Order: sequence, then C-alpha cells, then structure tokens
Amino acid sequence: MSSMIAVVISALAMGQSILASHLLARRIVHSNVYLPLAVFFALNAVAQFCFIVREPVFYTDGIPFLAQLTLFKLVVELMLPPLFWMYVRELTSEHARGWRRTDKYHFIIPVVPVAILAVILGLVSWNPTFGGSRGALILEILNTILNLAALIQFTVYIVFVMIRLASYRRKLMNLFASTEDLELRWFQWALWLILLNIALELGAEIANSVYHVPNPTYPWHGLARLALVWFFAVWGLRQRPDLRIEIARTQKDDNEETRKYQKSALSADQLADVSQKIRFALEKQCKYRDPNLSLRALSEEIKVLPNYVTQALSLDIKETFFDYVNRLRVMEAMERLINTDETVLTIANDVGFNSRSSFYSAFKKVTGQTPTSFRQVSQSG
Repeated sequence: MSSMIAVVISALAMGQSILASHLLARRIVHSNVYLPLAVFFALNAVAQFCFIVREPVFYTDGIPFLAQLTLFKLVVELMLPPLFWMYVRELTSEHARGWRRTDKYHFIIPVVPVAILAVILGLVSWNPTFGGSRGALILEILNTILNLAALIQFTVYIVFVMIRLASYRRKLMNLFASTEDLELRWFQWALWLILLNIALELGAEIANSVYHVPNPTYPWHGLARLALVWFFAVWGLRQRPDLRIEIARTQKDDNEETRKYQKSALSADQLADVSQKIRFALEKQCKYRDPNLSLRALSEEIKVLPNYVTQALSLDIKETFFDYVNRLRVMEAMERLINTDETVLTIANDVGFNSRSSFYSAFKKVTGQTPTSFRQVSQSG
C-alpha cells in the first residue's frame, strides 16, 4: 500500500514536470531565461520516472538493474542544482547571456562521483572476487555518501541563490521606486520548500544508514517534493525577467553617440544641474506620488539620460533611487498622519505606495516606528 501511494505521488510530480517543461520550452524562442528551468523540469520528470519503475509494486521477484537505475537517477538529480542556479542567474541578469564557457564546470560535480560509482558497479557486476556481500556493502556505503554529497551540493547552490537575489534587489533599487512586485519574493518560499526536502532526505539517509529504518520520512518527503514541483511550475511560468526588460526599455532609444557619453562622468556643474532637476521633479512637483515611478520615467520627465540621473543620485544626493523616493513619500505621510484623520491605508496610497506592507516597511526604516505608533505618539504629545 505504501509503495503504491509513493508511486502515485511521484507520478503526479512527473506529470506536473512534463507539463511545465513543455510550456516553458515553448517560451524559449522569446527568451532564453526559460531554458534552464525547462531542462530542470524535464530531468526531474526523468528522476521521478526512475523512482516509479524501481518500486517493488511492479516486480514480485526483485527489481532488475536496480543498481544501474539508482546510478542513473543519481546522475539526473546531481544535475538539477546547477540548472536551478543557471535559471536564477538568467532571471536576475541585466542582459541576456545564455550559456557561458564556465558553466561546464558546474557539471563536473555530477560527473566525478558518478564515474566513481560506475567503476564500483562494474567491479561488483563483473569481478566475482569483489562481489557478494562485501561488494554490496561497499556499493551501499558509496551510494549513501553520494546522496549526502548531493544534498550538500544543493545546499551550497541555495547559498549562491540567496546571495544572487540580494544583489538583484539592490539593482532594483536603482531603477524602481516600488520593488515589492519585482523582488522575486516567491523564491523565499521556494527555498524553504527546498530546505524542507533536503532535511527530509537527509533524515531518511541517516535513519536508513545508521538505524536501518526504511523510508522514515514517508509520505512527507514525497508530498514535499510534489509541493515544490507544483510551486516552481506555477511561479516559473508566471515570472518575467523584469530587470532585463526595464534596462532594455531604458536603452532602446540610445544611439551610439549617446551610449558613448553615457559612460563619461559629469562635471561638478553638470552634476549640480541634474540634481536640481531631480529635486524639482520629485520634491516640488511631487512625482514621487506615482506608484509606478521608475528611473526611466523620471529621466524622461526631466529629459536627462538615465545614466546621468544615476550618477547624480549616487554622487550628489547620495541615496539610491528607491530610498530617495520612498523617503519623500514617508515625509509627506508623516505630515498627514499628524494633521489629518485620514486612514493609514488612504495616506499610503496617496503618497505613492501600492501596498500596506511596503508602506509600513519604508515608514519604519525612516522613522523607526510604525505609522500607527507614530500617529499615537504625535497626538499624545
């Protein structure tokens, strides 16, 4: 009964992976950002198929080629973390890069341990003196070590992804005044699901190797993997490379001469002039109230190249675009919280925030208090 349920869960994960891979593959002609994720889902479908066919529910006299099937499944699963990393890298890149020469080194990790396991399999299969219980024990130990190495590998790539996402969010702050819809927050939930899968797999390996307890995490491990596949499929299909799209829009009208001057530094007088235009547009004309305000929109408004706007913000105003705009929004909100009876949500929307959470986050960053606490303290004083 337990084997049949495990097969059903894996079959659902395999079907979801095949569908997601097919839908993502159709988008590759428009953007190569989807290629690593499409291959990721295709290989995950293969891994789930290997899990299904090696279940004893299909065989009564032992599973043929079990060792070879286990080896092949391990090869496939060791290729998933690099593909996951490549997808995140492409999704958060400023420009389309595709396959890089250095990417081949990511796949050395699967090749080396698998080659070692293949040699051991060959010795166990073809050398009678190496076979028997001794060879089986060596194979079991090596297989356990490689499975643990695979879990460690995925954990390392998760760290890489977290660092990459932090860098991506810093870049967003130079381009957008509101970033909550672009920050790939869904990846945080995905990473938690991955860590849950790793913890369950690690617990299963330790329990099986040390205490000889078969499938100690059943059925939670299978359900966690199914949830992870579903989550990635849904959000992977919805996600667009927003940073790349915005940069493309910013640069699409530039000619060669404009690009040449974009790279040059502004003089002190030019820097002051650009800063004055920025301050006038934001502080006097209150352009910060636009919830969809971006660096590109501001540069078009003041008729200054985006690169020069970035230089002025960095060198003269000394704030990122995101911090500067949101500080102005919070300053107006503070005044209205003191002088009016309007609700917090109304004030947040009027000054340019498009969500309550983003308003509270920005307000607390500037004042150290929540809007409600600030109003209560101000009115009591």
